[in-house]
Amino acid sequence: MRAFRQAGRAALVIGTAAVLVTGLATSSQAATGTFTYTTGSGVEFELNNPVDNACFTLNEGGATGATNGTNRIATLYRDASCQSSVLSLGPGQNAIFGRPPQSVMFSAG
Repeated sequence: MRAFRQAGRAALVIGTAAVLVTGLATSSQAATGTFTYTTGSGVEFELNNPVDNACFTLNEGGATGATNGTNRIATLYRDASCQSSVLSLGPGQNAIFGRPPQSVMFSAG
C-alpha cells in the first residue's frame, strides 16, 4: 500500500511539473528587435521587442514610413484596431506609405 502512495505522489509531482513547463512554453512571445516608424510630422517612434499578436496603435496619425528591424512579420493596418490590413513587412524590410497605416501587429508567420 505504501508503494502505491509513493507512486501516486511521484505521478502527481511529475504531472504538476509537466503542466508548469507546458504553461511556460505557451506564454506570450515577443519579437526581438526594433520596429521604427515616422509620422507625417517627421517624428520617429520605436517599438522595442513588441509582444506577438498584440495590436499597437501608431502615434500622431499613423506612419508615413516604417522599418521592421524585428525577427517577426509586422502587419500594418488602415485602422487603429488591427482589422483592415494594408501590407506585411518581413524582417529587415521597409516601406513608405501614401495613406498612413494606423496600427501594427507582429507574428511569427
